[in-house]
Amino acid sequence: MTGSSPLPLVNDVAPRQDGGIWKETAGLMEISSAGANWLADPRDTARVFKFTISEPNGQSYVLYQGVLQSRAAKEAIRRMVNR
Repeated sequence: MTGSSPLPLVNDVAPRQDGGIWKETAGLMEISSAGANWLADPRDTARVFKFTISEPNGQSYVLYQGVLQSRAAKEAIRRMVNR
């Protein structure tokens, strides 16, 4: 959601439950991709994720989740990637 245009991370077109819990894992993203350019900003960064949950009956729900990525957290991510 954050940025000039939304970046889809997961599009689960055939969701399944495992023990009553839905799980999905997004694919890996290149650290150099436009979707990860916020990691280069040395300041704290607020990111907004949009989750759309659609039921089989056509009813949909939208959840917006804000996440603060601190400078320290981004530095730690960059260190892990550059190992």
